[in-house]
Amino acid sequence: MRQALVAAIGAVLVQLAGSRLLLRLAGGDGSLLADPSGFVLAFLVVPALLSLAWIWFVAVWREPDGWRRIGFTGQPRASLGLGLLAGAGSVLLSMTVVALLTPLLGEPQGPPLPVPLPVALGRPGFAVLFAVAAIVLAPLAEEALFRGVLYGWLRRRLSPVQAGLAAALSHALLHGDPAATPALTAVFLVYVWSYERSGSLWVPVIAHSLHNGTILLLALAATSG
Repeated sequence: MRQALVAAIGAVLVQLAGSRLLLRLAGGDGSLLADPSGFVLAFLVVPALLSLAWIWFVAVWREPDGWRRIGFTGQPRASLGLGLLAGAGSVLLSMTVVALLTPLLGEPQGPPLPVPLPVALGRPGFAVLFAVAAIVLAPLAEEALFRGVLYGWLRRRLSPVQAGLAAALSHALLHGDPAATPALTAVFLVYVWSYERSGSLWVPVIAHSLHNGTILLLALAATSG
């Protein structure tokens, strides 16, 4: 379905264009990026919202049961058990892969905040904005794009393993952190498995949210320690 490919490629381009436009509207003097809340707004919140809006415009609103056609079937409550299991497994898997490959690839860098995390947490609204972006918006947008649209398109042309690996690797590479790419690819393959097993995109969304929330809590604990 060409529509799905247009939705996938367009969503990535819209995210990039949205971030650049926000920076220009903010004056282009770097002040937005100097503030951690502005950084999260420019590179997490706005891209996620634009991605969801683009997917809705291209693949959803003119189609009967549009969101269901890209994978949002069933109810989140019914997906909770498997989603939590996949999320917990993805955390353990990512930590294991990182530990094994750190001697070769170095430490993953994580989000490049403009100030250290302890300083960022002292800024008004940053913790809430970052939590909403990482635990709610990013999982919804990324699962809709990479599992719902891109994987769904590849799945019609390739085997589940080939389609899952291609979508997972594409998703991992877009994070722009070479040291984290193997771990992210493994995590996204877990999300593919959970999607295939359940038939509902709510399962990887819940898993993704749990993974991001757990990693955020671990980072906060390490910082406070």
